[in-house]
Amino acid sequence: MKRFMTTVLSAGVLCAQGAAAMTLNPRGTGQVLLFPYFTVNRHQQTLISVSNLTEASKVARVRFREAYNGREVLDFNVFLPAQATWTSALFSLDDAGLGGAGAAILSNDSLCTNPAFNAANTLPDGRRYQPFLNYAYTGAQADTGPTDDVRTREGFFEIVEMAELVGATRVDILPVNGVPPACGRVAGGDLPAADLLPPGGGLSGSMAIVDVPIGTFYATSATALDGVFTQPVYAPSGSVAPDLRNASAGANGFVSAYVPINGAMLALDYAPEQAVDAASALLATSEIATDYDISASAGAQTDWVFTFPTKHFYVDPQILTNRQALAPFEELFGQSAPGRSQVGIGVHIFDRTGRDLFGPTGIDPPPPRPLPPPLPYETQVVTFLPAAQPQPIASPALAATHPQSASLTQEYAVGVAHLNFSGGGLAPHDLRAAHDGTQLRGLPAIGFEAINYVNANATPGVLANYSAALPMRSLAPCVVSPALMSCP
Repeated sequence: MKRFMTTVLSAGVLCAQGAAAMTLNPRGTGQVLLFPYFTVNRHQQTLISVSNLTEASKVARVRFREAYNGREVLDFNVFLPAQATWTSALFSLDDAGLGGAGAAILSNDSLCTNPAFNAANTLPDGRRYQPFLNYAYTGAQADTGPTDDVRTREGFFEIVEMAELVGATRVDILPVNGVPPACGRVAGGDLPAADLLPPGGGLSGSMAIVDVPIGTFYATSATALDGVFTQPVYAPSGSVAPDLRNASAGANGFVSAYVPINGAMLALDYAPEQAVDAASALLATSEIATDYDISASAGAQTDWVFTFPTKHFYVDPQILTNRQALAPFEELFGQSAPGRSQVGIGVHIFDRTGRDLFGPTGIDPPPPRPLPPPLPYETQVVTFLPAAQPQPIASPALAATHPQSASLTQEYAVGVAHLNFSGGGLAPHDLRAAHDGTQLRGLPAIGFEAINYVNANATPGVLANYSAALPMRSLAPCVVSPALMSCP
């Protein structure tokens, strides 16, 4: 404990001196925004809003990733003047009567983008759209997962601030009477280096999954990372960079992260080639613990969404040249089964009285406890079902395809479920060691709970839906270090 407190005090000194370090901003603003989910299944749309809450103009990368392996399905740059908000909507091409089974993005405002949305893709009302693309997982890029356009219909996305803008570029994107005067000059992607300053943070974002016919609305906010970049990381659209692997090193030569652990702050330094581990450390959790409700009397439905937003850096064979998965994940995508990278977990489910579904049975010796199924995807939905209901093709609340499910008897229709990400009785999920040998036990995860209540008695012949999205509650990772072991 003494060493841990020394580390914490050291982190406090570093903060006071203004040292560069990556942090998780609980106030919801930052340089990098991570959104846990998007979907266009079952006629739903995903509405997106990203705001620049500062007086500086900015350029940010918008990147959408599919759910299986986190492969990109679309990226582009958006230019945000001071205090501007960029909005868009994701929809299914077939819902709009357009050719194709995949998702597309609709531009809802006049802010500049690189590249500009193609005029050939225009809806009858004049708004432009861009279909999501399958290039990253088909042909020579195939990864053992599905190769159809349906794969683009759900996943997660991120916003990465690349630079603040000054000079002529700032003037070009600044709206005059609501319209930027020179989007054409930035649409090609070439920006003068003198017009680029380091990212300053201050981006915030929210999203909502809307089902207009049913009347559900699941809204949540982005997870915000700050202190990721201390220099401009601008790149034209179409480049893989920038991402979390490009995080800036500090004066000590390391990429640092200040990780909150049980009310204190742990300072971790990683070599630049492990920059993504700094982000994973900030997002690491040993356990998710969230309510659920599937009570028949309330017509309740519960889906959990959680995403491992850095998982592809650890399991995608296209990224890992040595063909071995990196900790804390245990297998490459497609290694044991096509289209999967299995992650072992532990599960506890408690009713309202605290009784554990998998607790003591009164039999001595107790029977072996069955292992829960592993989680195979980068973005995963777990749905809770009555015991008699068969495994669905799509989850009831969000219509997610290939959901994992937990079948519960009536006695456990309402309660709290815990998913253990530290290893769950299997091999522990330990992140790679920081420079001083310290490791965190847990998995980098973000997510939310989607719950819907169906009222059949509101109006004769009419069903009323009451929906909500609640933040994922999680426990901090435990610490494994040469001098300290906080793991149970």
